[in-house]
Amino acid sequence: MRGSPIGRAAEQLGRPALLAHRGLHGDLKENSLAALAAVAGSGLDGVEFDVRFSADGVPFILHDATLQRTYGDPRAASELSSETLSALGVPSLREALGVLAPDLLLDVEVKEAPHDELFTLIRELRGAGAECLLFSSFDLEVLRKIHERAPEWPLWLNVEQATPILLDQALALGVSGLSVEKGLLATDLAREVTAAGLELAAWTLRSRADREHLAHPGLTAACVEGEAL
Repeated sequence: MRGSPIGRAAEQLGRPALLAHRGLHGDLKENSLAALAAVAGSGLDGVEFDVRFSADGVPFILHDATLQRTYGDPRAASELSSETLSALGVPSLREALGVLAPDLLLDVEVKEAPHDELFTLIRELRGAGAECLLFSSFDLEVLRKIHERAPEWPLWLNVEQATPILLDQALALGVSGLSVEKGLLATDLAREVTAAGLELAAWTLRSRADREHLAHPGLTAACVEGEAL
């Protein structure tokens, strides 16, 4: 299996790579430009953030299905034009890549079916190989669509709950690894992932106690926030 930039970095570091979950957002809005930019100089190895698409297909940085929790607007990004999203303060992927150093490791979680602009923008700003980036999703179909358009881009399947066919599906798709809910590190799935030669990442470590998971054998990376930083 082809490794990801995060996997290669972890090998060089001799420890799991630490990714700021939705940026460093203790006193800042999650997934905001300020939270993403704050990762620089923090001692962390990279950042994880979420991508959704405007009605006109522009990628924006947003986790939830709607803007209600973070921007006070009940509508979904897909209902709004890129101009409206920008006016509401939602950062675009172009803006985010503009404040993130080119050598910072990025886990770009794609929350919904990708639009053309994602591929155009990444190739424009980070090259055909999407340098220092990997693309993750909970949705296998999203990963399939990315793989069809950009087979050279590394992929992680995000997993909240194990199923009997999950690993076979991941292997068939050709992902570089699985990023699992931290509780799954104690299950057979974690052992099967590493035995299959795939990268194993965990999310989300939030407490000092959670940092014990960083000693898990074969762990490639972890999303961290709060007291786990």
